[in-house]
Amino acid sequence: MVSGAIRGIPFFWRLIDCSFGVIGFVPLWLSIKYIKELQAS
Repeated sequence: MVSGAIRGIPFFWRLIDCSFGVIGFVPLWLSIKYIKELQAS
């Protein structure tokens, strides 16, 4: 958010950019969960 403001990126586009990080968290969390299950077995 800060770097986008410095570079002059509109606020709406910064929100869209941040949403990719939030959405990308779900597959990352599932991957970590499955890896831990594999390690336990």
